[in-house]
Amino acid sequence: MNMILNPAQELIYIKDMTNLIDFKSINTEFNNLEFVKNKHNEITNQLKFFDNIIFQDTKKALEIECENYLNESYNIKEMYDSISITSSWGNITKPKQSHHEHIHPLSVVSGVIYLDNNIDNLNLNFVLQNRGAEIP
Repeated sequence: MNMILNPAQELIYIKDMTNLIDFKSINTEFNNLEFVKNKHNEITNQLKFFDNIIFQDTKKALEIECENYLNESYNIKEMYDSISITSSWGNITKPKQSHHEHIHPLSVVSGVIYLDNNIDNLNLNFVLQNRGAEIP
């Protein structure tokens, strides 16, 4: 399922990436990571997961997808040279846990890759933050 949602002027792109990236190698490496307690779930100690040399092609594919998203959604190719993933980590959220509310203020694009094929992953709740002064 590929779709673009537009809740209150904020675009969200949902895409099936199974034909673009190797989920088997990602799962293998992910299962070897160490996790620590996050606010309501667990987070990896490793914050540059896709910098691993074995994910060089995956990282490039994800960067290209981010560029495609920006270009197709906002038509701003002339405003930047390229997109670079600077951080990548994992979270484990078990039943009855949640991922805390947060923002990525220095990101042009933020993304999530779900490693399991569970329809409940699409049970998402987005809260839009006030990004500027109120207009009278």
